[in-house]
Amino acid sequence: VASPPLPDGAPNTAFVDALLATIAPETILYDIYAAASPDAVAGKDARVERIGRVVATSVAIPSPAGSPIVFRHQAKEDDYALRPEWAADLKKKVVSPDGSAGTAGKNVGSKFFDSLIDAGRVVDRDSMRPAPLERQPFE
Repeated sequence: VASPPLPDGAPNTAFVDALLATIAPETILYDIYAAASPDAVAGKDARVERIGRVVATSVAIPSPAGSPIVFRHQAKEDDYALRPEWAADLKKKVVSPDGSAGTAGKNVGSKFFDSLIDAGRVVDRDSMRPAPLERQPFE
């Protein structure tokens, strides 16, 4: 994606504003991937699942500084605390398609998921869902 042109002397925030102006409605912003358990990414049949997609429903509207609208990443350790039965699976050996190896508890993260996605080892759950309800405008 080419950077949008900026006028000479534009403030630093002008770049972000210009970039946001290039995001049209229905633009796919993120695909969301997950694994059902540590065991799902162990072994030669390891797969991740695309469970969702973040799509722009309108032109981008910048939020003021300090806005409460944020995305918060959930730490995988929080999941482990909720699923003590996963303890043994976290010790299983995993090998990513690029050949890097380790245990499910230590090595499975965004780089590991990226390697599975790049290798086409993805189950697309989102395509199996019915169409979403009509979106309501954000005010």
